[in-house]
Amino acid sequence: MGDSAGGNLCLCLLQMLKSLNLTQPKAAILFSPWCDLSFTSDSWKRNIPYDFIPVPNFDDVLCDNRMYVAPGKKFEEVKKMLGHPLISPLHGDYEGCAPMYIQSGEVELLVDDIDALAKKLGAHETYIKGRSHPGISHSSDKVIYEKYAGMVHIFFLFDMADEKHAAIKGVGNYVRSLK
Repeated sequence: MGDSAGGNLCLCLLQMLKSLNLTQPKAAILFSPWCDLSFTSDSWKRNIPYDFIPVPNFDDVLCDNRMYVAPGKKFEEVKKMLGHPLISPLHGDYEGCAPMYIQSGEVELLVDDIDALAKKLGAHETYIKGRSHPGISHSSDKVIYEKYAGMVHIFFLFDMADEKHAAIKGVGNYVRSLK
């Protein structure tokens, strides 16, 4: 289970376990996973007015991405590394990996990248608005993807959001659906 950068680490762990022929976990639960560190999708511009995450400045040597990927390296060196699947897990191969349950906010900066990951994994998108969770109707699906109406990055932390309640119910429903 991981949110944001923790979701990135979960995806990387699944890839590493696969590459080492080690047992996969029963499932992975990902909240707003940071799956592409290149910041090239449209949502990084489109959703600036809505989300609270600061937009990174790659020119700044203290940029989170630069410090995570290659501290002290020039931007051109960092840029070359951003497509590596253990840095930007969107580019990974998940065939044979654990089932995944993914949640995102409709207006978060990372949403286009999360959409791309879900599509790559063959997930059916469920759009959720309000406090009610529809249940896990596709429990046989390897990957379940839920997008929450009007929500920002890691929205489940905000008590005032009705969708928070649906998201938490969703996790419970998913865990109960695991066999």
